[in-house]
Parts: sequence; C-alpha cells; structure tokens
Amino acid sequence: MSELNLNWLWLVIFQLLCIPAARAERSQQLQFWVVGNGIEDSIMYRELARKFQEQSGYAVNITPLSWGNFNQKYLTSMAAALPPDVGVANLGSPMEWGSLGGVVALDQAFPKEIDELKQRFFPGTLPQFTFNGHLYGLPTELVTAVLYYRKDVFERLKLTPPQTWSELQNTIETLEIHRYHFHYGWTRGEQWALYYQTLPFGYAGVSQGADGQPGLDWLQPGYQKGVAHGLNLWHLHDAIGDGSTDRTIGRFLSDVPDQSLGMMVDGNWVASSIQKIAPEAEARWGVVPWPKADDGRAINVMGGTSYVIFQKSRNKDAAFAWLKFLNSLEAQQFMILERVQREGQAAAFNISPVKEVWDASQAAFWARPEFRDQRKIIDALRGILDTFQSFPSLKGKPDTDQMEARILDRMGTAINRRLTAEAEAREMTRWDYIKWMASAQGRPQRDSMQAWIRDQLATEYARHYPLALERLREESARYQNSYGDIVARLDTFEGRTHILDYLKWGALGALLLGTLLVFTMPGLRAFRTSYAFIAVPCLLSLVFVVVPMLTSLYLSFTEYHSILPLASAKWIGWQHYLTSLDLSDSENVLRSIGKTMTYVSVTVPLGIALALLFAALLNNDLISQRFWRFLYFSPLITSAVSVSLIFTQLYRESSMGWLNAALLRLGWISNPILFLKDEQTFLSCVMALAIWHGLAFTILLFLAGLQQIPTQLYKAAEIDGAGWWQKFWHVSLPGIRPQLFFALIMGLIGSFQVFEQIYMLGGGSGYAGSKFGPNDAGRTMVPLIYDLGFEQFKMGRASAVAYILFLVILGLTMLQLRVLRQKTAE
Repeated sequence: MSELNLNWLWLVIFQLLCIPAARAERSQQLQFWVVGNGIEDSIMYRELARKFQEQSGYAVNITPLSWGNFNQKYLTSMAAALPPDVGVANLGSPMEWGSLGGVVALDQAFPKEIDELKQRFFPGTLPQFTFNGHLYGLPTELVTAVLYYRKDVFERLKLTPPQTWSELQNTIETLEIHRYHFHYGWTRGEQWALYYQTLPFGYAGVSQGADGQPGLDWLQPGYQKGVAHGLNLWHLHDAIGDGSTDRTIGRFLSDVPDQSLGMMVDGNWVASSIQKIAPEAEARWGVVPWPKADDGRAINVMGGTSYVIFQKSRNKDAAFAWLKFLNSLEAQQFMILERVQREGQAAAFNISPVKEVWDASQAAFWARPEFRDQRKIIDALRGILDTFQSFPSLKGKPDTDQMEARILDRMGTAINRRLTAEAEAREMTRWDYIKWMASAQGRPQRDSMQAWIRDQLATEYARHYPLALERLREESARYQNSYGDIVARLDTFEGRTHILDYLKWGALGALLLGTLLVFTMPGLRAFRTSYAFIAVPCLLSLVFVVVPMLTSLYLSFTEYHSILPLASAKWIGWQHYLTSLDLSDSENVLRSIGKTMTYVSVTVPLGIALALLFAALLNNDLISQRFWRFLYFSPLITSAVSVSLIFTQLYRESSMGWLNAALLRLGWISNPILFLKDEQTFLSCVMALAIWHGLAFTILLFLAGLQQIPTQLYKAAEIDGAGWWQKFWHVSLPGIRPQLFFALIMGLIGSFQVFEQIYMLGGGSGYAGSKFGPNDAGRTMVPLIYDLGFEQFKMGRASAVAYILFLVILGLTMLQLRVLRQKTAE
C-alpha cells in the first residue's frame, strides 16, 4: 500500500474516533432557543450563558427565533424528536405542549427544587402553566397594559387620573368634549386578553364544574358586563392613533385640536419609547395602572414569555439549573438593566415575575442612574404586580376562544357601522358624532348605543353558546380518548414501526427494483445512460413529494398530534372527511370552499380580462414603450409579502391610510372606510391586491402569444375591412388560445391556493394565533388548512381538508382540459 493511501486511511480512522468525542461534547452543551425582540435578546442571553458556564461548567448555545413563526419551529423540532433542551415560548405554549408530553412536568421531574423555586414568583403568574395539576413552565418576563395620560391637559381641565371604570368613562367624555381623543392600543379587540375585563367579576370564560365537566361563562351577566365594557372602550371612541408606535406617540404628545390623544391604553414598553422619542416632554405625561372595576377586583392583563424544558432533553438536570440561574436575583437584575440601556426602539422595561426583584431590600438597585428615565413606569408597575391573575386552561378552550373571537369581530363591525350610519344621518363625521355623544345633549344617545351593544352581545352569546359548549366538551373528551392514554405511556411508542418506516422501505424497494430492471432487461439496459440522468430528479420526487403525500393521506384517516410519536396515530377512518363536510361545524370545509369560489370567480376572469387588455395595448407601437412595459411588469419581481405590506398602508382604516386620505381629500367620503376591519370589504381588498400582483405574469404570457401571431393575418383582415375589435376577436384571441387556457388553469390553481395575501392583510400571526380578517372573512381553503394544522395542531383534520382541496382542484383542472380538447378538435 502506498504512503498516500496509508495517510488517507489514518485520517478516516482519526475522524471516526473523533465522532463519539464530538457527540459527548455536544451532550454537555445545552441548546437554548430564544423567542425575543431581535438580536439584542440573543446577545443578552449569551452573556448570561457565559456567567452560567463559569458557575456550572455547562455551555449554553443560543439560537434566536422570531415571534412570527416560533410555534411552527418548536412544533417541527418536537415532531422530528430534535427539540432544544430549554426554550422561550409564549404564555400559552407550556400547557399545550405539556398536555401532550412535549415538555417536562417540572413538579414531577424536580419535586424538591420546584417547590422552593415556585415561592419566588408572584403566585398569580403560575396557574396558566398547569394542566391536570402539573406545572410545565415558568414565567420569564411579563408585560401589561397601563394608562398613559397628558399631565398638562389634565391639569388644564382639572382632571385626575382615573382609578375606576366609571372614572375612566367620565374622563374620556371630558377629553372628547375638549377635542382630545382616547386611544386603545395593545390588546384592543383581542379575545385572549378579554379576561381582564371579566375576571374582576369572577369569570374567566371557561371553568370546571363540580361534576368535572367543562363549562362556559358566556351567559353569566357579570361576564357579559365585562365584555360589553371592553367593546365600548374599543369601538365607541375614534381609534385615530392606529398605526405605528412612533405615530401614536406623536399624536399623544401633540396639541393639534381633534388630532392629539389626551389619554391612551397601551403596553408598559411604550413608556421607554416615549422617553426615547421625546425626552424633552418628560414633564408633560404620566402613567398609572389600569383602573379597577367599580364593583369588582383589580385585575391586570398579563402577556409575556415563559421557559420550558423539553421532554427529549438529554441534560434535564443541567437544563433545570439553567432555569434556576435565569430566575436568580443576579440574572433578573442583569436582564432588566441590559434592556433599559439599549439604544432606540430596542430599549424596553419588561416586568420581572420574581418577587425578590421588587422587594424593599432592593431599593439600592432601583436607585441606580440607569432607571432615572423609568421612574414613572416603575412606580406604576409596583401597583400592578399583585393584581396579575391567571388560571389553568382546559382542553377545548382554544376552539371556544376562536368562536368568541369571531363574535367580537362581528360586534366590532356592527358597532362601527351603526356609529357611522348615525353620524351620517346627522350629517356629521364619526369624530364629531363621538364628541356630541360625550356632551350632555348627546349622552342619551350614547346610553342608547351602549344598551344596544349589551342586547346584541347577549343575543350573539345566546345563539352560539350551545355549539360552543358542545365543542368545548367534545374537544375535552377527544383529548382523553385520543391522547390521554398515549401521553401516560409515551415510552411504549418510542421506536415502534410506523407508516413512514413502511413508506421508506417501500421507496427503497422501488428504487432497487427499478435499478435491477434497468440492468437485467435488454430493452431497458440500452438506455441506462438516459435512466441515470433522470434518476436524481426521480429520487428527489420520491423522497420529497411521493412519501410526504402518502404519509399525509394516511394521517387524514387518523387522529394525530405532531408532538406525539407517529406510531401513536389512531385510525378513525373517514371521520375527518365527514366532519369537514358537516354544516354545523365551525371549521366546515364547504364554507371555506364558498369563500374560495367567490375569490376565484372574481380574481381569475377579471385578472385575465385586464391582462388581455393591457397586453393588446402593449403590443402596439407606443411612445415610451419600454417604460410602459417596465411599469406593468414590475409587480412580477416583487414578493407577495412586500406587496401586502404596501397595501396594508393603502387600506389603513384611519385618515392616515393612503386610500382613505385621498378619498377624504377629494370629498367623496366623510368618514374613513374600514377596509380591513369590515368582513364585507376585507375579501374584496385581498382580491384587488391579488389581481394587481398577478397581472404582470399574465400580461407577459399574453404578450408573448400575441407577438407570435403572423402579421399577414392582421393585414388580410384589414383588406377584408375588419376594424380593431374584429381583428382582436377573430385573429388575436384564436391565436393565443393555448395561452388563455394555460392562464385559466394556472390562475384557478393559484387562486384556490391563496394564502400570503390573506395572512398579511388579516394581521399575520398574533398573540393568540393567526387571524384571516375580521370574523375570519378571508379563511379560504389554504388558511383553513394552516389554521387546523399549525395553529390547532389537528394534523389528521388538516390532511383531510388538504386532500379535499386537491380533489376539487383536480376535478376543475380535468374539466378545463376536457373543454380545451373539445375546442381544439373543433
């Protein structure tokens, strides 16, 4: 053996020996995924990881995740059995993942240490992380809503910061009479945050009855009273501050009549933004806690993040030590200091859930000069910490929450329509009418409006209560029947053979059989070089298309959650398909198909007609022809997300929206149109966006077809006396028939699969999951699949809906091809 070959052999042996050592080193390194506010949080955690390594010897590898898709990334990692050791998630994830065995029950894994650790937190913050009596997460940083007010305005009007709901209402009316707006920012219209309107009266929305059955509080007078209070604040005052934080703060600090905000509800982090944007206005504004209900308890909304340890972690003891370190006084104070010292909009003051941080013994820490600009918000938060309250969630609550969110959307739309109609009936703008209702003369009308809201709300709840209660109990029972016993014996499913194993072995067998046939059969062996060239794409299609499609088809007949092992999928036959077609089901496919068909019937023919018109015009000799072609083709190189962001500003519902501003300036409307906030206009806005964005490709397709038509045909038509329309109808259209059918087929498929535009215009991913317009007005087929699979984690149901969509598209495509063949034969 030559010396070169020996060197290569020793190199291979050395690398093989290094693999176990590398794996052992990685096993000593904790994987920590961070859902935060940009790269600054990752840098902060890296510094904490360095300190932790000095103390414990364990290295921590930090991986940042964005808020927009963190849930899907965690879900994918758990499905692949490759999650991190520790992760940062939102407040609802620990219970959801823990109920399915995805994260560690801390009280079971660390019974002695967890009792001591739990004592460090404000007690109201922990119940939300429990399920069936077990604790699955710990709070990391919290945020809440506070009341910002203009000190100088309050002094001039002889007002004091409101401490109760009735004082809040009176203060708003006084401000409106004097031409100051009230703005409701964070949590406005959000169902997930509704509890801080209802918990003061003792109702959380769902509860466990004495018989162990889950129940709903929707019909309780106290619950409806809290919800009505929220609706009044959200919709009976002109939300002129809607938009970016900078724009809202600018209006808050301005003194322009009928434009400025005298008071606003927003997140506690806005205080840092105000200080950064306008430090010179320090003396002009103040902040106080959210007022308490007149006849109820003081409750404040709580958002934020949590820590979890994943079940697949190989270093659970080290992971728990990392959690204890992060919740130590040293680490908590470091994080608070690091955040307030950041530059620009990254600066924030988030709330530590650890009681010791706020203890009087830490007065020296709070006296540090870094907090000089944070005194107001710190003093306000001290009055809030003991009012945080959470409650254990129940299975089925996400489904009823979604139904309630639609009720709130419908109520918001109805209130805004009535407000606008009454204002226009009195020949007023909406804002002038709001000011009039705040006066003594208009107060009876406001009382009448509020009474109507209470009646409408009671009617909505009464109508949907039976179905919601049924869904709540069905989902609770479904969890017990489908997942409860599996979670109790998860270890027995590990390593079991499942459908994907069979498909992988089947794919391997098909490849070996194909290879054998090519090399043994004389008729195929002659073309083995050709088969070698197509082998790679065939292999990729088999692995990444055929196997996933067959796996999804199998899952559509099973009850399966992606956190659980694939071997745990339970066969239920056609149940998902039958349920999807049930008209009484809120996730009924026929409703989504109806919305999709509406979308298709408008966008496809109108898009093709406009593209054909522009292509015919561009096919002529025009002045600055290249400029016009560039203008019409430019959308082709712009992503759907970018276009959606531009159209969001175009459709913004306030006078700051481009379209509303133009219509108001022209005098065509007296009140801004709620383009994206009204379920009757939302889908039309999406259609307009889709048609404009899709024009470029279709124009290019038709223009290429038109330029291939021989000019002799047009000249012959002119000799016969044909005008422009006759030439277009009898020469151009028949000449581009293949392009027309191609555009029709592709447009139909693309319209059935619309998602990005609806997702972006509908608000994208929020605190409580994605929304697809008011009352889910844009929940067509693909948004429905996304919601079922990646928001509710009903993979079997999502797969069934996906195959229903596949069959619908396949049937329509085959019908179009049949028509094309008939036309060609003619």
